[in-house]
Amino acid sequence: RASVDGAHVSLDGKSLGPAPLKGSVFVEPGHRVFTATREGYEPARSEVDVKKGASAEVSLELVAKEGSGGVNPVVAGIGFGLGAATGIVAGVLGGMSASKKSREDELAAELDVAGASCPSNSTASNCVELRDVASAKDTLQNAAVGLGIAAGVLTVGSIIYTAVAASQSAPAVAVVPWADPQSGGLALTGSF
Repeated sequence: RASVDGAHVSLDGKSLGPAPLKGSVFVEPGHRVFTATREGYEPARSEVDVKKGASAEVSLELVAKEGSGGVNPVVAGIGFGLGAATGIVAGVLGGMSASKKSREDELAAELDVAGASCPSNSTASNCVELRDVASAKDTLQNAAVGLGIAAGVLTVGSIIYTAVAASQSAPAVAVVPWADPQSGGLALTGSF
C-alpha cells in the first residue's frame, strides 16, 4: 500500500504498476524490497523478510519534496487574468451589440413611419443598412455571449485549481487555458 495514489510501485526493481495495487502480491520467500516513486515526492522504500506461507502488509509512505505542491502563482495568475480580460472584452462587445440594437430600432421605426417594408432582396439603401446593422448586432451579441461563457469557465477553473492545489501537499492538478476562434476554456487534468 502506497500513501499516494498513482505512485509507481516496484518489487525488487520490477514494476508492479501504479498504486493502489489490485489485490495481493505473491512473492518468493526471502528478503524483498518494495519501492514507490512519484513526481514531487521523495521515493519510499520498505524491506521485508518473507517466510514461506506467511503474509505481510507493506506500507510505503511518500513524503512531498520541499518546495513542491501548493498553488503555482503563475498558473493561477494566468487563469484569473485571462478570465478577467475575457470578461471585459465580453462586456465591451455586449455594449457594442446594444448600440447596434438601438440603431436597428431607429431604422425600423423610420421605415415604419414611412410605411415602407424591406423584403429580403431589397436593394434600397435604408433596407441594406438595416440588414447590415442587424447582422453586426447579432455577430457582436454572439461573440459577447461566447466570451462571457469563456470568462466564466476560466474564472471557475482558476478557483478550482487554487482550491485543489492549496489542499494538496504535492502537485495534483494541471490547468491549461486554451482559446481558439470558436471557443475557449480550461483543460483541467490530474487526480482529486
